[in-house]
Amino acid sequence: MNFCRAHGALRSFPIAYPALTRWANVCHASGAGSRCEIIQDSTWTAAIRIREFGYDACFGFVAGRRDKPAPAGMERIVAKAGKGTAEILRSEMVYQGRVFGLRRDEVVEPSGLRATREVITHPGSVVVLPVLPDGRIVMIRQYRHATRQYLWELVAGRKEPEETPKQGAARELLEETGYRAKRFKVFLDVFPTPGFLEERMYLLLAEGLTAGEAQPEEDEKIEVRPYSLKELKQMIKSGRLRDAKSIAGILYYLTFLR
Repeated sequence: MNFCRAHGALRSFPIAYPALTRWANVCHASGAGSRCEIIQDSTWTAAIRIREFGYDACFGFVAGRRDKPAPAGMERIVAKAGKGTAEILRSEMVYQGRVFGLRRDEVVEPSGLRATREVITHPGSVVVLPVLPDGRIVMIRQYRHATRQYLWELVAGRKEPEETPKQGAARELLEETGYRAKRFKVFLDVFPTPGFLEERMYLLLAEGLTAGEAQPEEDEKIEVRPYSLKELKQMIKSGRLRDAKSIAGILYYLTFLR
């Protein structure tokens, strides 16, 4: 199958240009209105799909050296694709629940691709890695209906819109375990599912712990237990610990913070 057609171009003009770098945007010199995007497959063969005046033209090339000029009649722009943010043409809130919402956006992405994206809205979350004076880490176990099973996890929860990550972490730690911490430090700031979820997740180290009475919400039934680092490493290795944010936080702590 023609490489360009396989990647969605309506009209294709396959040409091999070994002189072009794989990071080059190559646009046909046909004036304003052209939008270009790089498409690559696993063999580093690439195609430039150009959306122009309502149709796609696809120019295939093979990645090579950047020290030679682009072929005559072509404009070469040596820059990584995908700078900037998308232009939102239309946005519709499809659903709004207590925990999250669903929004449908029509966008023109920085590459020039026009698309419809469905996004789950979320105010953000905090994950707490509480370290006891003896080095053990406080974990919680609760039923997660989406997985149909009980999971061991780090303390975590939704961040309220007005809260800072440290405020949210202190609240969640107290609610779920009863512990208070003298010190909180953000050590990871990640997007757990960037393909369709707006959630920004902050992972915080909690130290200087003092025990107290937990204050769980009405729909929470939580077991609290500290684990040694040796036990947690074995739980990760054996597959007993399956919560992704907890695995990421614990491995980061073991690798970079101890």
